[in-house]
Amino acid sequence: MPEGTAGRSPHQTYTQRLQRWADERARTAARERQLSNGRLAVFAVGGIFSLWIMYSQPSWWPALLLPIASFAATVLLHHKAHSQAVRARALHELYQRAVHRVTDSWAGEGPQGEKHLADERNFGRDIDLFGEGSLFQRLASTPSSMGHDVLAAWLTHPSDQAAIVGRQQAVAELAPFLELREQLAVVSDNENADLDPEKLIAWGQNTSTLHQADAVRAISWTLGLLGVATAAAWVLDMASVGPLGLVVIADLLFGRIVAFRRKSMPATQSAPARQLEGLAALLELIESHQFSASVLVDLRESLRTEEIMPSKHIRSLTKLTDDLGAARHNAFYALFAFLTQKPIRTALDLDAWRTQHGPHVATWLDAAGRFEALLSLGVYAYERPEDVFPEVTDGAPCYAAVGLGHPLIPDAQCVRNDVRLDNSMRLLLLSGSNMSGKSTLLRAVGTNLALAMAGAPVKATALKLTPLALGASIRIEDSLRDGTSHFYAEVKRLKQIDELIEGQWPVIYLLDEILHGTNSSDRLAGSSAIVKKFADCGALGIVTTHDLALARIAEDLGSLARNAHFEDSLVNGEMSFDYTLHEGVVTRGNALALMRSLGLKA
Repeated sequence: MPEGTAGRSPHQTYTQRLQRWADERARTAARERQLSNGRLAVFAVGGIFSLWIMYSQPSWWPALLLPIASFAATVLLHHKAHSQAVRARALHELYQRAVHRVTDSWAGEGPQGEKHLADERNFGRDIDLFGEGSLFQRLASTPSSMGHDVLAAWLTHPSDQAAIVGRQQAVAELAPFLELREQLAVVSDNENADLDPEKLIAWGQNTSTLHQADAVRAISWTLGLLGVATAAAWVLDMASVGPLGLVVIADLLFGRIVAFRRKSMPATQSAPARQLEGLAALLELIESHQFSASVLVDLRESLRTEEIMPSKHIRSLTKLTDDLGAARHNAFYALFAFLTQKPIRTALDLDAWRTQHGPHVATWLDAAGRFEALLSLGVYAYERPEDVFPEVTDGAPCYAAVGLGHPLIPDAQCVRNDVRLDNSMRLLLLSGSNMSGKSTLLRAVGTNLALAMAGAPVKATALKLTPLALGASIRIEDSLRDGTSHFYAEVKRLKQIDELIEGQWPVIYLLDEILHGTNSSDRLAGSSAIVKKFADCGALGIVTTHDLALARIAEDLGSLARNAHFEDSLVNGEMSFDYTLHEGVVTRGNALALMRSLGLKA
């Protein structure tokens, strides 16, 4: 457990730290304002004092050091106060979001992963995996898109048993690391880097277009020395301005030639290098911690190149980009840099850095993304201490859950059920009336499968399963623009599931109100054929319906299938649901009763 949190719930720990950082945020913000005003006052008083010295008491010129030193000291104090205020604000916001998560008021906060909804192959829309109020939004508590992409891939694609178990160990180790999460929050806020992994990887892999770099460097050194020598001779009145002018003209011509040859060379652009500064801060956190889980140990070691960690390499790159920036934005330094031709040599050094270390950028980004994804899952595990890590096994496909609940439904409202599917029981045909809980159970099965494949704990008393791919037809949408009917869209989805079953991984499929867009005769025949084919291929599935004729499908499959249902009752004119799974086929519907309870006569 984190230091000082033994015996306290995540909610209690978060609430205490939230109050601490709220107080610290107010205190540091007030101090920053005071020092900002003080800085302005010192500048004004110092300016007036300096003018008085220069015009009234020029012999006292050493006294000018006093306002300069005072202003410099005030600037340093203000900078320190600003850093403290930024840290307090970042940690206050961190624990605000954390409290919202554990009190189930988090919906709408954080990334939604909408771009992953465009991939129809991951069935994320069906089980609310992405979007507002989705499982992804609940999980994605780290800042960068790298971690989000890795997390989305783990949630939507099955992995082998060894990979899942390795992630579980890493997640369990990272769960109590509150201080590490605080460090990441501060780093992310300070760096404020919007990393674009694809552009950074392309930048690192590009080949320089500037040839004869040694010759360019030699010429720049020669012109630099000539510039310093002729400028010194002119200042000391040892030579006229003519030689210095000739050197300046040569500098201009040489600079134009080099700039023309460098225009298409991404390696000398400082923008990608600047983005790497944010990555360096994250990598430094990984490098500075010792881990025991093999996945984390391997991840940390994958960063090491030539016995030097990548953050040191990136810090050296930062110095180069700082030098280029100073040459562009500081007038005094720019004059000196131009005369000595320093920017050209810095650009060459930057290009040399990219040539040596650029190929490793993809590895660094991948490691950072995997670490952030594991840390997000660790946060989830810490905040859900009642959840369990599933037992992931090899062998025949199975999904056996005890006390399974939907991870996005608060505990007070969540009704849990047992679900077992394996090689001897491949189909659960679920009947029940409207609003009785059939779709919720499908999504509970799907979301917990996604959590299990990612390496996270699940909302169940126990869950034993093999690696499984998910196929689903729950949320089907027709399209007037594309001329697609609901029935056609559902058939397309069933075709996708069929193709998935023919793929690498065993499949569990979830079908809600199968083929309800056609007549009952075709529906029964089509549903029977589809489900029988899926069962013959070894796929596991749950199919819901309120058409009781479809209950015969389970009878046709014999011992490979079973019927179950949800019940409802009418109490004092209002519909009541227990959301508990019962054996057999539902014996009655609730459509008329539901209509009447809403005041619609039927």
